Amino acid sequence: MMKQLKFWAAVALAASLTACGSEGTNDETTDNDTTATAATGTTFSRESLIADITMDEELVLNQDVTDTKTKAYANRVLQNYLTFIAAYPADTLCDDYAFKAASVAKGLGHHHQAIQLYEKIYNEYPDFDQREYCLYMVAFTYDYDLKNVEKAKAAYQKVIEEMPGHQFAIDAQVALDNLGLSDEELIKKFMEQNKEGNGGA
Repeated sequence: MMKQLKFWAAVALAASLTACGSEGTNDETTDNDTTATAATGTTFSRESLIADITMDEELVLNQDVTDTKTKAYANRVLQNYLTFIAAYPADTLCDDYAFKAASVAKGLGHHHQAIQLYEKIYNEYPDFDQREYCLYMVAFTYDYDLKNVEKAKAAYQKVIEEMPGHQFAIDAQVALDNLGLSDEELIKKFMEQNKEGNGGA
């Protein structure tokens, strides 16, 4: 149940954030009517691929990710996101699809793939309105999902250096201060800080 909630929280967040950021944008590009060929050898058009993505998004939304069929749809829409990005790299939908792909990959437990996508968004889509979030999610994924303290530390430090004063930089500093601590150590640290804040009472 917790895995299901985490997965759909990530997908819902991606959908809501990209919806907010896409108002007033034009999805049409010069690639509109071109065709491309997937790694499988299948030829498709931009519009047909968008239709497939939309259909799979509807099939997996609010469904149980542990269900075999739903998981298959989630994997398929993830692959279609990646196929679209590779086939139409200049399309205005690429940042949106990359963001959703990262969220789906993370929800499916493909954490390294999610990190690669978050980094791609941060490095290649400078105008994407959730770019800062993506940089933070690199650190967060290393920290909470992969338990890689060294890489998490470096990623949090990058957030602090590149976004001084931003809320994500503040959050990154807090995470950095608590990095590697067990739940028991965090509770003890909190209690000590609370005690100090109350004047040692």
